Amino acid sequence: MKQGVGLNRARGLTLMEMLVAIAIFALLGVMAYTVLDQVLRSGDRVTVERRFWSGLSMCFARLQDDLSQARPRTVRDDDGEVLPAFIIRPADLRALGAPQLEFTRGGGLVIGSVVRSDLQRVGYELQGGVLWRLSWPVLDRAPDTMPVKSAILREVTEFKVRAFTQDQLWSDLWPQLPGAAVSNGPSNPLPRGVEIMLAIRGRGRFTRLFLVHE
Repeated sequence: MKQGVGLNRARGLTLMEMLVAIAIFALLGVMAYTVLDQVLRSGDRVTVERRFWSGLSMCFARLQDDLSQARPRTVRDDDGEVLPAFIIRPADLRALGAPQLEFTRGGGLVIGSVVRSDLQRVGYELQGGVLWRLSWPVLDRAPDTMPVKSAILREVTEFKVRAFTQDQLWSDLWPQLPGAAVSNGPSNPLPRGVEIMLAIRGRGRFTRLFLVHE
Protein backbone atom coordinates (compact mmCIF):
# COMPACT_ATOMS: atom_id res chain seq x y z
CA MET A 1 0.00 0.00 0.00
CA LYS A 2 2.70 2.46 0.91
CA GLN A 3 4.43 1.80 -2.37
CA GLY A 4 1.24 2.62 -4.31
CA VAL A 5 0.72 5.89 -2.47
CA GLY A 6 4.28 6.95 -3.21
CA LEU A 7 3.75 6.13 -6.86
CA ASN A 8 0.61 8.25 -7.02
CA ARG A 9 2.38 11.17 -5.36
CA ALA A 10 5.22 10.91 -7.85
CA ARG A 11 2.77 10.96 -10.70
CA GLY A 12 0.98 13.98 -9.21
CA LEU A 13 4.18 15.93 -8.88
CA THR A 14 5.11 15.15 -12.51
CA LEU A 15 1.73 16.42 -13.75
CA MET A 16 2.10 19.63 -11.75
CA GLU A 17 5.56 20.17 -13.15
CA MET A 18 4.20 19.71 -16.67
CA LEU A 19 1.48 22.28 -16.06
CA VAL A 20 4.02 24.75 -14.67
CA ALA A 21 6.32 24.11 -17.65
CA ILE A 22 3.45 24.65 -20.09
CA ALA A 23 2.51 27.91 -18.35
CA ILE A 24 6.12 29.14 -18.46
CA PHE A 25 6.41 28.15 -22.11
CA ALA A 26 3.18 30.01 -22.94
CA LEU A 27 4.43 33.10 -21.10
CA LEU A 28 7.74 32.98 -22.95
CA GLY A 29 5.84 32.61 -26.22
CA VAL A 30 3.77 35.71 -25.49
CA MET A 31 6.90 37.66 -24.58
CA ALA A 32 8.69 36.47 -27.71
CA TYR A 33 5.69 37.44 -29.89
CA THR A 34 5.56 40.89 -28.29
CA VAL A 35 9.26 41.46 -28.93
CA LEU A 36 8.96 40.16 -32.50
CA ASP A 37 5.95 42.40 -33.16
CA GLN A 38 7.87 45.43 -31.91
CA VAL A 39 10.85 44.52 -34.08
CA LEU A 40 8.61 44.13 -37.14
CA ARG A 41 6.84 47.42 -36.44
CA SER A 42 10.19 49.16 -36.00
CA GLY A 43 11.36 47.61 -39.27
CA ASP A 44 8.23 48.88 -41.02
CA ARG A 45 8.80 52.38 -39.64
CA VAL A 46 12.42 52.30 -40.81
CA THR A 47 11.26 51.22 -44.28
CA VAL A 48 8.67 54.02 -44.41
CA GLU A 49 11.23 56.60 -43.29
CA ARG A 50 13.79 55.38 -45.79
CA ARG A 51 11.30 55.52 -48.65
CA PHE A 52 10.15 59.02 -47.67
CA TRP A 53 13.62 60.55 -47.45
CA SER A 54 14.73 58.76 -50.60
CA GLY A 55 11.70 60.07 -52.48
CA LEU A 56 12.21 63.63 -51.21
CA SER A 57 15.91 63.55 -52.12
CA MET A 58 15.14 62.27 -55.62
CA CYS A 59 12.53 65.00 -56.07
CA PHE A 60 14.97 67.77 -55.18
CA ALA A 61 17.68 66.12 -57.30
CA ARG A 62 15.30 66.16 -60.30
CA LEU A 63 14.56 69.86 -59.74
CA GLN A 64 18.28 70.58 -59.36
CA ASP A 65 19.08 68.84 -62.64
CA ASP A 66 16.36 70.72 -64.55
CA LEU A 67 16.96 74.18 -63.07
CA SER A 68 20.75 74.01 -63.46
CA GLN A 69 20.20 73.49 -67.21
CA ALA A 70 17.73 76.39 -67.72
CA ARG A 71 18.21 78.27 -71.01
CA PRO A 72 16.88 81.69 -72.20
CA ARG A 73 14.90 80.26 -75.14
CA THR A 74 11.27 81.30 -75.60
CA VAL A 75 8.67 78.92 -77.02
CA ARG A 76 5.22 79.09 -78.60
CA ASP A 77 2.17 77.57 -76.95
CA ASP A 78 -0.57 75.65 -78.77
CA ASP A 79 -2.27 78.96 -79.72
CA GLY A 80 0.92 80.35 -81.27
CA GLU A 81 1.53 82.80 -78.43
CA VAL A 82 5.12 83.37 -77.34
CA LEU A 83 5.92 82.15 -73.84
CA PRO A 84 8.88 83.43 -71.81
CA ALA A 85 11.89 81.17 -71.42
CA PHE A 86 11.23 80.95 -67.67
CA ILE A 87 7.81 81.26 -66.00
CA ILE A 88 6.65 81.27 -62.39
CA ARG A 89 2.85 81.51 -62.16
CA PRO A 90 0.36 81.62 -59.28
CA ALA A 91 -0.90 78.18 -58.24
CA ASP A 92 -3.74 76.91 -60.45
CA LEU A 93 -5.22 73.67 -59.09
CA ARG A 94 -7.67 73.17 -61.96
CA ALA A 95 -7.22 69.99 -64.01
CA LEU A 96 -6.24 71.97 -67.12
CA GLY A 97 -4.47 74.78 -65.29
CA ALA A 98 -1.04 75.90 -66.47
CA PRO A 99 1.93 74.54 -64.50
CA GLN A 100 3.20 76.77 -61.73
CA LEU A 101 6.81 76.45 -62.88
CA GLU A 102 7.72 76.16 -66.57
CA PHE A 103 10.98 76.76 -68.43
CA THR A 104 13.29 75.70 -71.23
CA ARG A 105 16.22 73.51 -70.29
CA GLY A 106 19.24 72.16 -72.15
CA GLY A 107 21.34 69.07 -71.78
CA GLY A 108 18.73 66.74 -73.20
CA LEU A 109 19.78 63.34 -74.50
CA VAL A 110 20.26 63.35 -78.29
CA ILE A 111 20.25 59.87 -79.82
CA GLY A 112 21.35 59.03 -83.35
CA SER A 113 23.32 60.87 -86.02
CA VAL A 114 20.56 63.38 -86.86
CA VAL A 115 21.50 66.93 -85.84
CA ARG A 116 18.91 68.20 -83.40
CA SER A 117 18.64 70.54 -80.45
CA ASP A 118 19.21 69.32 -76.91
CA LEU A 119 16.66 71.82 -75.59
CA GLN A 120 13.44 70.72 -73.92
CA ARG A 121 10.47 72.44 -72.32
CA VAL A 122 9.63 71.22 -68.82
CA GLY A 123 7.24 72.21 -66.06
CA TYR A 124 6.11 71.37 -62.53
CA GLU A 125 2.60 71.45 -61.10
CA LEU A 126 0.71 70.29 -58.01
CA GLN A 127 -2.45 68.33 -58.77
CA GLY A 128 -4.36 66.00 -56.46
CA GLY A 129 -1.68 65.94 -53.78
CA VAL A 130 0.97 64.88 -56.32
CA LEU A 131 3.86 66.97 -57.63
CA TRP A 132 4.03 66.28 -61.38
CA ARG A 133 6.84 66.93 -63.82
CA LEU A 134 5.74 67.80 -67.35
CA SER A 135 7.91 67.51 -70.46
CA TRP A 136 6.83 68.55 -73.94
CA PRO A 137 8.06 66.58 -76.97
CA VAL A 138 8.74 69.82 -78.91
CA LEU A 139 9.60 73.37 -77.98
CA ASP A 140 7.03 75.13 -80.18
CA ARG A 141 3.75 73.31 -79.71
CA ALA A 142 1.00 72.42 -82.12
CA PRO A 143 -2.65 72.47 -81.02
CA ASP A 144 -2.53 68.74 -80.32
CA THR A 145 0.82 68.70 -78.49
CA MET A 146 0.47 67.14 -75.06
CA PRO A 147 3.10 66.94 -72.31
CA VAL A 148 4.30 63.70 -70.75
CA LYS A 149 3.48 63.73 -67.01
CA SER A 150 5.55 61.94 -64.38
CA ALA A 151 4.72 61.74 -60.68
CA ILE A 152 7.68 63.13 -58.72
CA LEU A 153 6.40 63.20 -55.13
CA ARG A 154 3.13 62.28 -53.39
CA GLU A 155 1.32 63.53 -50.28
CA VAL A 156 2.24 67.13 -51.21
CA THR A 157 -0.09 69.77 -49.76
CA GLU A 158 1.76 72.93 -50.89
CA PHE A 159 4.13 73.79 -53.71
CA LYS A 160 5.51 77.33 -53.67
CA VAL A 161 8.06 78.83 -56.04
CA ARG A 162 9.73 82.23 -56.01
CA ALA A 163 12.56 83.76 -58.00
CA PHE A 164 15.71 85.46 -56.77
CA THR A 165 16.06 88.38 -59.18
CA GLN A 166 19.09 90.00 -60.73
CA ASP A 167 18.52 92.86 -58.26
CA GLN A 168 18.84 90.40 -55.38
CA LEU A 169 15.15 90.57 -54.49
CA TRP A 170 12.52 87.86 -54.14
CA SER A 171 9.58 87.68 -56.53
CA ASP A 172 6.58 85.32 -56.60
CA LEU A 173 6.20 85.89 -60.35
CA TRP A 174 8.51 85.58 -63.35
CA PRO A 175 9.07 87.36 -65.66
CA GLN A 176 8.60 90.61 -63.80
CA LEU A 177 8.42 92.87 -66.86
CA PRO A 178 5.58 92.79 -69.42
CA GLY A 179 6.68 91.77 -72.89
CA ALA A 180 9.71 89.85 -71.69
CA ALA A 181 8.82 86.99 -74.03
CA VAL A 182 9.30 89.03 -77.23
CA SER A 183 12.82 87.79 -77.92
CA ASN A 184 15.48 85.39 -76.67
CA GLY A 185 18.72 86.29 -74.99
CA PRO A 186 19.51 89.26 -72.69
CA SER A 187 16.04 90.80 -73.09
CA ASN A 188 14.53 87.63 -71.68
CA PRO A 189 16.77 86.95 -68.66
CA LEU A 190 16.56 84.07 -66.25
CA PRO A 191 16.36 84.53 -62.47
CA ARG A 192 19.59 84.12 -60.54
CA GLY A 193 18.06 81.45 -58.38
CA VAL A 194 14.80 79.74 -57.45
CA GLU A 195 13.46 78.88 -54.00
CA ILE A 196 11.08 75.93 -53.81
CA MET A 197 9.01 75.00 -50.77
CA LEU A 198 7.23 71.66 -50.49
CA ALA A 199 4.80 70.90 -47.67
CA ILE A 200 4.34 67.16 -47.13
CA ARG A 201 1.33 65.78 -45.27
CA GLY A 202 2.37 64.84 -41.74
CA ARG A 203 6.00 65.82 -42.38
CA GLY A 204 6.14 69.60 -42.40
CA ARG A 205 7.76 71.96 -44.90
CA PHE A 206 10.99 71.54 -46.81
CA THR A 207 12.68 74.46 -48.61
CA ARG A 208 15.59 74.37 -51.06
CA LEU A 209 17.36 77.11 -53.01
CA PHE A 210 18.59 76.29 -56.54
CA LEU A 211 21.00 78.27 -58.68
CA VAL A 212 19.85 78.83 -62.25
CA HIS A 213 22.25 78.56 -65.20
CA GLU A 214 22.63 81.79 -67.20
